[in-house]
Amino acid sequence: MNREDYSWLSEWAGGIVGLVEKLGSTDDEMHIALECLDLVADTDPQGLAELLASDQACNILQTMDTVAARSMLGKVYMADRTQSPLTLPDEKTRLHAWAHFHSDPSLLVHLLVPTTAELLAVSPGQSTSNIDRLLNLASQISTKRDTNSSRHSEMILDILSDPPKDPLTQLALARRLPELYVRSRLQGTTRRLNLDACCARRIVKTLFALSTEIIDGRECWSIARNLAGPYLEYLDTNDPLAQAFSPETVPSVDRKLFIPGTSTSQATTLTSSELISLLAPELYTTLQTSRVPPLGIPAGSILTSYNTQPQASASASAFGGKVYSLHEFRRERDAGGLGGSGLGVGAWVRPASRHVDDFGGS
Repeated sequence: MNREDYSWLSEWAGGIVGLVEKLGSTDDEMHIALECLDLVADTDPQGLAELLASDQACNILQTMDTVAARSMLGKVYMADRTQSPLTLPDEKTRLHAWAHFHSDPSLLVHLLVPTTAELLAVSPGQSTSNIDRLLNLASQISTKRDTNSSRHSEMILDILSDPPKDPLTQLALARRLPELYVRSRLQGTTRRLNLDACCARRIVKTLFALSTEIIDGRECWSIARNLAGPYLEYLDTNDPLAQAFSPETVPSVDRKLFIPGTSTSQATTLTSSELISLLAPELYTTLQTSRVPPLGIPAGSILTSYNTQPQASASASAFGGKVYSLHEFRRERDAGGLGGSGLGVGAWVRPASRHVDDFGGS
């Protein structure tokens, strides 16, 4: 379905200048102007560039304490983070943002370029530090695919781009930031971790665990290896993790299983039955004993021998020493292999020893 073209909107409203003027009007006109600017930011790159160049627009938006205005500021910031026209808010606004950003992520736009003290502080009414709450929020929204969540997740990573340097904080970030960076890189960013070399082993270990993950249908190996690259040189040559991303550890690209004895060019699409026999042979053998084995698994050789062996030649000695489970006993009894029901007395001997009869009941 074609997306509607809103490029006419900016010109119809008098351009960005006309919309900015409306921001200072009555509440109704301000609301309409914000909605128009929101559409322009999403659909008209030229209009967004014009908005970025308008100091007046950014100044007005920063003085408006509404979710819509903060959302617009977030879009302005994300459009050009290197040349962002936004200025830091006053201390009162910033303290409010630190206390409530978890319930209202649009407040993140007020937390850009934080100080170490702000990140490590515990805001009023909260039980954990601001940096821990930022990481928790990022973990919650990074898996969502809507535009707002993606933008807020990227803003959190920007806020944490220059984290505190104390060892405990660095170690905590080494455990949690790598996954957020991998997800960000999957969205097309070029982020690189900015953590100290003292955490190199933890960073590589975390990224190696992530390298086998598939996120949104995409493998993470190459991204995890790229992020881990700068930290591998800090590992001891005898450390097994130093070889974690060597060419020998590269996983199969298509992740197909290959039957032993075949070359990689002879990839085989395995059936469910074959897959279970390779991965869990004991489970495969157990499932063969079912009356009707699932997943296309063939019946076991014991049951097959009962069905193919002439009944007249069956004897107790043919099954001598066999210890039946309750499941096997009932299956074979009901199948006619153990009871001889309806064939006349002595038609053939029940091939289960007496202790099995005692165990299985009638």
